[in-house]
Amino acid sequence: MGKNVGFLIGLLFFVGATEGREFHCRADRPWKAETLFEWGDLVLQQVFVNKACNLRIVRARRGKTKHFRNFSFSSAGQVYIYSQFDNPNNPKSTFATSGVKSFYLFPRKNALKAVFDAQRQEFHVQIPSGERIFFSNDPLRVDQERTVDLAVTEGPVAYDNAGGVVIQRPQGVLLNVGYLQGGGDRGRRNLTLEDRFGRVCEVPHHRLFNYFDRTYQVRAGRCDVDLPPNCRCVDAGRKHERAVCETERRVAHDRHGRRAIDESRPKPDIESIISNVCPQFTATRLTQAGAVTSHSGAN
Repeated sequence: MGKNVGFLIGLLFFVGATEGREFHCRADRPWKAETLFEWGDLVLQQVFVNKACNLRIVRARRGKTKHFRNFSFSSAGQVYIYSQFDNPNNPKSTFATSGVKSFYLFPRKNALKAVFDAQRQEFHVQIPSGERIFFSNDPLRVDQERTVDLAVTEGPVAYDNAGGVVIQRPQGVLLNVGYLQGGGDRGRRNLTLEDRFGRVCEVPHHRLFNYFDRTYQVRAGRCDVDLPPNCRCVDAGRKHERAVCETERRVAHDRHGRRAIDESRPKPDIESIISNVCPQFTATRLTQAGAVTSHSGAN
């Protein structure tokens, strides 16, 4: 009797394990994209960008077409969408044939994860704010019918539709950082925040983000066994193996107009800032206990 019970428990555990799989960020390979899961045209990768973990969804067959769209989800609550397309007005310019769109969702109270349900043939990413975004796999697209925690509308990959993806009706607050095709000066624009009830607030970019620039030093020759935390080994084991070491420094906003900014990251207390600047969002409890705070990354 005891053996039978143990067998049944083990069988149930095995069935449950095969029907549902969860994928979380791991910090074992911070400099290299790692494939975690493949499902038809959908490939889930882990990649570390700007010191933050991202779960990135790419097309398995994207090399066969010039039109594709990637989705990256950051542990800081960012949804980052990259599109590549044809531009009949300027077909030879990389800037003119690609664009990025970025959102943040608050409050950040959960760990970032992706989930595959084999029995239901469902795949979704749960972002730190708790909402789930579902994807289909043939072809890779947002599954708009199953995505009910918030509204995601995905249009065609094109050069003239501002990225083609619209996110609305969040559970908490949605920060729309905007769309950039080629270069741009994001720091001089106001950002739009909205909640599920259609309340809107505009905030200058520099109130919510810090700015950084970077410098790189290349160490020629073989990489040391123990590299400093700010260094990575490039072309390891090959003829031109070298260590690339990166340093970064925070840049004040008043210098933004006079130099290029390599990146911007949400301020550590961004939820508190939003609550103070946009009192209409007080009911969303942006500063509730247990909120996840971490630096952001973007592809």
